[in-house]
Amino acid sequence: PFPSDIALLPTEWGQYISFGQLAAAFELIGITFHHRYHELSLIKESALDVEDAIRFVRNNADKLCLDRDSLCLWAVSGGGPLLSTTLRKNTDYVKCIVAYYARLDMRGVKEAEQILNEETLYKFSPVAALEEASPSTIPIYLARAGIDKPDLNRSIDKFIELALSKNVPIYLS
Repeated sequence: PFPSDIALLPTEWGQYISFGQLAAAFELIGITFHHRYHELSLIKESALDVEDAIRFVRNNADKLCLDRDSLCLWAVSGGGPLLSTTLRKNTDYVKCIVAYYARLDMRGVKEAEQILNEETLYKFSPVAALEEASPSTIPIYLARAGIDKPDLNRSIDKFIELALSKNVPIYLS
């Protein structure tokens, strides 16, 4: 989650503008949106924001000049838990998932366990989604840094180990 009182929203940060420019150079279309994930307790509302954004993009695909059945979801950092819904649904219109330095499991994270109940922690765990689901066919690209937060890296490592055991198409950097 990012604080609600920050001066610049993430969509205005230089790194994301540069990522968007790079994607555009490869003729990809990126659509950003604002969600309510300003604190852990708002994760359910934020998941609804993601679903609404996907629905909006698919319903307006012609106006946006894109293929409604060829989407990629990209989550960064604390947004990783919001990928769990898509991993569970294994929808045919999501063609890839990118998790960029993303938290992929909040179970075992003291701060999250103090705020969210066990059911919510499970529901918003991409690791748990992969544990319960039949092997996903959605290609997943994961980026991680060796010197990042240890609990963040543990969640990524656990996801990688599980994905490999289920032969999920996974790409690492």
